Amino acid sequence: MRDIRGEDLLRSGRPITINNAFALDVLPNRDSTSFAELYGLAHAPTFFRGTLRYRGFCERMLALSQLGLLDVGPNVLAKSPTNDTWSRRRWLAELLGAGTAAEGAAAAEALAEQPALLIAALRARMATCGSDPEVGLDFLAWLGLLEEAPLPDGAAADKPLDVIAQLLQRPDTAFQPGERDMVIMRHELDVRSREGGMERHVSTMVEYGTPNGTTAMAKTVGLTAAICAQLVLDSPKERFGVGVQRPLRPAWYEPVLPLLEAEGIRLSEHVEQLA
Repeated sequence: MRDIRGEDLLRSGRPITINNAFALDVLPNRDSTSFAELYGLAHAPTFFRGTLRYRGFCERMLALSQLGLLDVGPNVLAKSPTNDTWSRRRWLAELLGAGTAAEGAAAAEALAEQPALLIAALRARMATCGSDPEVGLDFLAWLGLLEEAPLPDGAAADKPLDVIAQLLQRPDTAFQPGERDMVIMRHELDVRSREGGMERHVSTMVEYGTPNGTTAMAKTVGLTAAICAQLVLDSPKERFGVGVQRPLRPAWYEPVLPLLEAEGIRLSEHVEQLA
């Protein structure tokens, strides 16, 4: 078993190929071992449960994390009487570690007034932490943190995550009319065949929302719950029993999967030969 610390999570993301259309990263999602037991695979030599994100997500979020921009706070900035009037660039210079002591404030002000010095300091911090400084700087610029613009209205300067969350709420990150969401699920099971060779059994679901209509998340979750509820209503009480249940028994998934497929929700399967 491998433990990954929270601060190392984003650094653990790895590229994954789903098909020719998607460039994605996968990063660990909580404790995988408990799921291995649920699926009867507790004795498998490896078992991994991950979260999919678009390629580049991990690099950019890692840069923010290393600079303290994902901290919930409140932090030392709360002690400054002037943080409500700082520009974004001055705020970033303060967070970079200049602090709020007299000499620290002077150093932060110098960084804020000389963008080249601030960029050099940011680049050095990210390089020391092992991320790509250029990717991080490009993302900071996209967020507007290298500008003289004021902090977002209502953002608490002593809570970096609050500031970042508001900076991310911009027109080009919001759903536009007619846009749709997407859900991707991928299962890979490496097994040894009867002939002795290694095979990878792959199941993939790519589900899209309806433009100006139901989201893919709503369909995949809502239709599944509705089908299960209908089965309970239409079946004798002893078929499923009582209490909260997981869909791990054939009595559940054997009728549910074809009904989901009839709604257009299905996994495509194929087998890959491994060396």
